[in-house]
Amino acid sequence: MRDEEDDDEDDVGDSNDNGNTSSSENEEHTTRQRLLCEFDKNIPTTHEYLGKLDNISGYTLYENGQIIELPAVYTNTLVFPGFTLPLVLSYSDNSFEIGCNFILIWLIKDKKMFFEYGVVMEIFERSTQRGQMNIKARGRQRCFVLPQEMLMNPHRQIFKVKVRILEEAAITSPVSCTQLATLRQRHPYKGDYNNMAAFDRYRKMHLGQFVFPYWVYDLYEVDYYVDRIVKILSKYYAEDNIPKDPALLSFWFGQNFQLMNSERLTILQSNTTLERLQHALKYLNIERNLCCAHCDSLISHQKHVFAMSKDGLQSNYVNPGGVVYETVTVKKIQNYSLDGNACKEFSWFPGYAWTIIKCHECGGHLGWMFTAKNLQPNKFYGLARSCLSIRTNESGDEQENDDAPLIRPPPMALLANFFSLN
Repeated sequence: MRDEEDDDEDDVGDSNDNGNTSSSENEEHTTRQRLLCEFDKNIPTTHEYLGKLDNISGYTLYENGQIIELPAVYTNTLVFPGFTLPLVLSYSDNSFEIGCNFILIWLIKDKKMFFEYGVVMEIFERSTQRGQMNIKARGRQRCFVLPQEMLMNPHRQIFKVKVRILEEAAITSPVSCTQLATLRQRHPYKGDYNNMAAFDRYRKMHLGQFVFPYWVYDLYEVDYYVDRIVKILSKYYAEDNIPKDPALLSFWFGQNFQLMNSERLTILQSNTTLERLQHALKYLNIERNLCCAHCDSLISHQKHVFAMSKDGLQSNYVNPGGVVYETVTVKKIQNYSLDGNACKEFSWFPGYAWTIIKCHECGGHLGWMFTAKNLQPNKFYGLARSCLSIRTNESGDEQENDDAPLIRPPPMALLANFFSLN
C-alpha cells in the first residue's frame, strides 16, 4: 500500500540512506530544481490530445422559455454553463446528426434514470477522422427536459429530446427601489458589496423604515454572498482564478467544488443566482473528504485539492474510447496502489506521464498519477469523480434531501409587503 508518507520517502530518494549527502549532490539537486519549468495551466484547457480541430464560428442564444428539439448526449458527468466538455463519438453513435448545438443530460446510474435538468451545449471545435468525431463544446444555458418528448435509442449515446430553456432572472438589491427620497439624492446605494460596506451607515438609514433588522436584507444581496464565498475560497485556492461575477461564481462553484451529487443537482436546478449562492455558502461550511466509491476508504482531503488547469479544480477529460472523466487534481493521496507502467500517450496534461492508480483496499479504479521530470509540480494525482464518494464530517452518507440554506431568510414575498416602491 502507498500513502502520503510513502510519497515523501520517494521524494527524498536513495541519496540519504546513510544520513549524509555530499555537497556536490546538494548542488546538483539545487541545479535540477532551478531547471524545472512551471507547468502552463492554460494547456489542459485546449485538450490537445484530441488532435487538430476545426473552429466553428457563431454563438447561439435561445430565448427564455423557448421550447426546442435538439440531439441529446448523456454522460456520467455534469457540465455547468460556461465550462467545456470534450467528447469522442463514433459514427455508430450518430443515430441523429449533431449540428452546432446539443443537450447534455446527466445519467443517474444508481436510479437508472436521467436528471430532468440539462445544459444546452454549443460546439466550438470539431473534427472527423477514422470513423469518429472529436468535439469540444461549451455550456451555454440551463434547460428543463420535457419527459414525454424524449426519443431514445437504448443502444446509442445520442437521442433526440425536447426541452424548455430556463430563464436566468436578474437579481437586484432589495434596497435599490426602497431608498428614502431625500437621502437618496445625497447618498444613494448602488447595490454592490463594496458600496454596501462603504455606505453602511446610510444603508441602515434607508432600511430603518421597515420592521426587519438591516442584516435580514443582507441575505438578499447577491454581492454579499459573493464577498463571503470568495473570502472562504481564497483560503484554499488562488483568488485570481475565482470569478467575481455572481452568476459565473455560482456556476464555477458547482463545477469545481467537491460537492455530493445531490448538492450539485440542487445548484443546477436552482432558478436564480441568489439561490445558487445561498446553497454555495451553506456547502462551504462543511468539511469534506474524498473516499473510494466502492469501499469508502479515505483517499484524500479537501485541503489537498489544487488547480492544474485554468478551468478550475475539477475538469472534464475524455479517453480514446469516448469515456468522459470528471477529474479532480490533488497533491496527496493515501490507501492506493499503482497499476502498470507510466505512459505519455493521450496525456491530458502534456509533458506528464500517467499511471493508473487503484484503491488498496478493494482494487477499484481511482484515477491516475501524473509524473514529469522537468515540470513543476513533478507529481500530482487526478482522481476520477465517478470513482469517488464525497463524505462529510456531519454524516457518513450522502445527504440527498438537505436543501435548506445555512440561515433561512424570510420569504421575499413577506419582505415585499414592507417595501414602498418609488
